[in-house]
Amino acid sequence: QAEETGLIINMGDWILREVCRNYRQWLDKGLPKIHVAVNYSSIQFFDDNLVERIINTINDFGLNPEFLIVEITESVLMTEAEKAASIIKRLQYHGIQVALDDFGTGFSSLAYLGSFKIDILKIDGSFIKSAIKNENSNIITKSIINMARELNIKLVAEGIEKWEQLSYLLKLKCKIGQGYLYSKPLFSDEFEKVLAKGVCKP
Repeated sequence: QAEETGLIINMGDWILREVCRNYRQWLDKGLPKIHVAVNYSSIQFFDDNLVERIINTINDFGLNPEFLIVEITESVLMTEAEKAASIIKRLQYHGIQVALDDFGTGFSSLAYLGSFKIDILKIDGSFIKSAIKNENSNIITKSIINMARELNIKLVAEGIEKWEQLSYLLKLKCKIGQGYLYSKPLFSDEFEKVLAKGVCKP
């Protein structure tokens, strides 16, 4: 409903402002610098003033834009390819990375990788869950990891929930991941404690 009414734009602005507010507080407390990812829907991503609003919000808190990662899905790329490419370039000009979420779940991903300079691929957790037992998923997962390496794109494995999944990914030299094996979703104050430790181990 938020997307249908257009409220998603205001919600996105509020979310980014809260992200910047928290990150500014963490830096002021001497906590380590990190990258923070924020998801954007197609309506948000194609708003004419998106880049300007992002940069203005970041500047309001005196932050370096390089901390931000904008996450989109491949459906965004399919909507308006030329406009999407232009927005991605403008974000990257400011040092903001762009991540393609849920990679592998659609049919357009491979076709668009050659046209868009994506910084990060996030392989969908469904492949990770079935790769160990299903040979087809295993082959696809290996291929995506190798392809990302050849294209010099960072790869993040989503949905890591078991040690055997982590071991499998490490054998394939995929060293960046996320999932419940590392941590459940945390409130800001809980995450701050993890950040203070400087490490988040499975």
